[in-house]
Amino acid sequence: YNRVMIWIENCIPNTDNVQIRVRLKLNGAYKTGYDYAYHGYHRYSGSGTYSVVQASGDDRFQFAQNVGNATGEGVSGTLTFDNPNKTDWAKTVRWESQGMSNAGDITNSVGVAGGSTADGKTALTGVRLYTSSGNLGTISYSTYGLKV
Repeated sequence: YNRVMIWIENCIPNTDNVQIRVRLKLNGAYKTGYDYAYHGYHRYSGSGTYSVVQASGDDRFQFAQNVGNATGEGVSGTLTFDNPNKTDWAKTVRWESQGMSNAGDITNSVGVAGGSTADGKTALTGVRLYTSSGNLGTISYSTYGLKV
């Protein structure tokens, strides 16, 4: 497939007020080095300002932040990968998430990330979502392959 989209529904962490983070599996291993570049922003219904997240060398990228775990809180959204199987194309991903924060605000996050610069021209074979503290509690997801 030329494009792969992962739809994430009702991701609720065990720990309150955490980031949902993403790592990519390239060349047979999840990349944990400081190889990720990304830029995104987070918006909250309780504020008129944007929170910008960016890095040119990080060990992951943020899918969502300030995610709550009380009833009605959590996050849903999409991760979209272009050319995940190509070996002559660096891996890129776009994300969008929305949900309820730990403070009860409606949240929205949008961004773009570049996969590992060390192995960016190898096939993408996995995606890991994890939290900044604690574990993921519940999560539902579907994966779609698109031919362009």
